[in-house]
Amino acid sequence: PGLGVGSLGELWLVNGTGRDERPLGISLTGPQWEPAWSPDGRLIAFVSSHETYGGPGDTGLYTVRPDGTLLARRILGNTEHTGPAWLRR
Repeated sequence: PGLGVGSLGELWLVNGTGRDERPLGISLTGPQWEPAWSPDGRLIAFVSSHETYGGPGDTGLYTVRPDGTLLARRILGNTEHTGPAWLRR
């Protein structure tokens, strides 16, 4: 499946033909962007400002499972202009 970002910055999953889209299933205030699949397909990394939305503050780098569970903040800082990149070990 592919990833997409909606007009308000919500994360969506889409199939290989661009159809059967559905929201990722996480409810965060504020936009999310720059989604990237992990090499093994188990996690999606993305940038978000949901923790500081509406006020001054930084963006963060987060991961979540494709079913919307196990949301985790990985970095909170100025990540607005840097998308996630996965490293293979």
